[in-house]
Amino acid sequence: MGKVKRLYPLKFVEETRVLDQNSIISNGFLADNSIDDIIETYLEDFLGREVFQYYKGEFPLRVSYLESEGSMPLQAHPNDFTALERYDSIGCAKIWYILGAEKDARICLGFSQQMDASRFYEGCLDGQLEKCLNFIEPKAGDCIYIEPGTVYSALGKIKYIEIAQNSRVTYHLYDFGTAGADDFQMEIAEAIDVINYTPFDAERCLFRNVSGNLTIADTSDFIVKMNMLGKAAEGAESSNGQIEVSPEALESFVALLCLKGSAMVKDSDGNISPIAAGEFMLLPANLKQAGILPAGDNGAASSDDNGQTVIIQAYMPQFGEQEDLYMNYYEDDSDYPEGSGVDPEDEEFEDEECDDDCCDDECCCDDDCSGSHECCGGGSHAPHDNHHGHHDHCHDSHDHHSNSHDHGQNHCLDHHDNHSHNHHHTTGGYFAQSAGSGVTAANSSNDEMFDLEKIHREEKEKGIDNSNERFFRR
Repeated sequence: MGKVKRLYPLKFVEETRVLDQNSIISNGFLADNSIDDIIETYLEDFLGREVFQYYKGEFPLRVSYLESEGSMPLQAHPNDFTALERYDSIGCAKIWYILGAEKDARICLGFSQQMDASRFYEGCLDGQLEKCLNFIEPKAGDCIYIEPGTVYSALGKIKYIEIAQNSRVTYHLYDFGTAGADDFQMEIAEAIDVINYTPFDAERCLFRNVSGNLTIADTSDFIVKMNMLGKAAEGAESSNGQIEVSPEALESFVALLCLKGSAMVKDSDGNISPIAAGEFMLLPANLKQAGILPAGDNGAASSDDNGQTVIIQAYMPQFGEQEDLYMNYYEDDSDYPEGSGVDPEDEEFEDEECDDDCCDDECCCDDDCSGSHECCGGGSHAPHDNHHGHHDHCHDSHDHHSNSHDHGQNHCLDHHDNHSHNHHHTTGGYFAQSAGSGVTAANSSNDEMFDLEKIHREEKEKGIDNSNERFFRR
């Protein structure tokens, strides 16, 4: 077998507006191949070892130039845990960087007040949901962090860059100005326990007039930085007006987007590639070093009208050791790891019907046992699974718990601490009440509004495809 050629900074065909697994390379010996093609050959040398293993060889980011006009349907995305459990996909967090917006443009971000599932569903049906939504007027330079579970939309003409997890799961929930939820009823039912019903946290997720050398987002899903050439760059060595980036040290590929001006990228092997405003470049993970230099004669930067060349970097964080919460069983509830969704003080994990004398060496439980003893198969529960005993009535005795999905926002040189947000969901019913950032489960048999089987039957009678693949939308 011949020696595999070394990788180099990759450029993309003209008019590429989306950088994802389908993007086509335009330079070097890999020209005319897609990112997916390259991953098949170079594996972790391209993505990074941990990134390749964590995402199982899939390209995990999507960077896009987008322009919205009119009314985008209200949307939301699940977190990683829910997306993996239900759709064998990753979830979707995203960053919007606003390039420009017309005067009457608006962006919907979450709710303006505390909501719950019932009020949300009713608002979708009667067309009155807009009264409960939070709207902002976007301006160039605004940066918005859209967490999984946040409902969002764009109305009017807006140009923006989107940096997002490369998920195929989107819930379409509501059309503005249209009463009735017939078109989205199945997707509303799927999303009802995913949505964050608390008021939108503007302090943590909305930043105005973002510029300079700073970290826009430092989360468990991606890291995004902005650099201006010729200025000391936060998070990267800078000398002679250039930025030094080391994908090998970061253990991740680095996606570059030239926002303004133009630059030259020189790698450790001496390859030099230009990048101009609106263009993408991708630095493979096994690239030791790359310098991003101002372009132009005599070292003068070719820049925008304000004299700045602006580069956006996006790459993946290091994940560390990932504990398999499905396989790890714990002798005591207090041993469950943080983020497993198990509260050792939660009364739901205590047996209310059996006393300490209920069981001895052999199972002596009768039909009144709720099945939380070891002899009933319930002494140790696996996180995320409904607790089941051997008795029929045990199936509804405990709620289903999901993990908490952490999202940290490290913005403007670490001015904000990392935060976590819990997304709980059940399999036995949908949520009818919200408490803080969590939710309380309601059995669907007592609330026909969220009877998923009924919705499936009705849509089937109408000839509507109600398979899960309807929600795998890009």
